[in-house]
Amino acid sequence: MKLSKILDLGNTPLLVLKFFMIFELEEGSNMQLEKRCWILLLIVVFLAGCAHTSVPKQIPPLDLSIVDKYQENLSVELINDQPNATPVIYAGIGGHTYYANYNEWTQFFINRYTSELTKRGVLVSKDSPNKIKVKLSNFAFIQG
Repeated sequence: MKLSKILDLGNTPLLVLKFFMIFELEEGSNMQLEKRCWILLLIVVFLAGCAHTSVPKQIPPLDLSIVDKYQENLSVELINDQPNATPVIYAGIGGHTYYANYNEWTQFFINRYTSELTKRGVLVSKDSPNKIKVKLSNFAFIQG
């Protein structure tokens, strides 16, 4: 397996090779091996980028004046139907890679939706004959 695939650096090895060739071709260059190693390390760190994992955080509750209580006696079971629990890349922008665990995000949505439904008089229970399978996927990154 190639080094670029292991480190996911894209064209970085080619750039580093060109960098050292430039200094080899220059006459009178007294650049020591130690200096080259430090420069190489800085180049690799700079070009490798950063990885970020997006995780759910607290959001403010919806006020009952926005969505009022339901008039009927309703019940539902919300089921996490997202089997993928491994972090998945959903965006790569300017050397930054963004990951999300879709199963974790789906469970966060279910928990939040359960509390909102309960506030509005809906019984959320595994005994309910009404089942809703919830599956969040294919996130999009919108920079703002």
